[in-house]
Amino acid sequence: KVEDCMQQYGETLAYSRKTRDYTYFGGENGKDLYNRANRFLERISRLEASQIAVFSHEGLLKAMLSAVTGTAWINEQRISHGNCAYSVFTYAPEQGWRLLRWNNE
Repeated sequence: KVEDCMQQYGETLAYSRKTRDYTYFGGENGKDLYNRANRFLERISRLEASQIAVFSHEGLLKAMLSAVTGTAWINEQRISHGNCAYSVFTYAPEQGWRLLRWNNE
């Protein structure tokens, strides 16, 4: 539970949750996540498939959004992705990646 973790790690966990920097706990920070999303998008862009479904957590989806829109990693609370919502990205070799839908339910 989050409450138990907060009791054990206090301000360190509060900082990690606020900044989404989990390197203290052996995890990723925003730059790492953004780079992983870029590598993932590059890999799937080479697949010979007309449609691919990807199931992931909000952090990776936001990193993919950042990569597709060409912006720095998005760590804003106002840009969120709900549980069970979906987003649609499309890829064409001549155009690259584009966002078609974000956070649809």
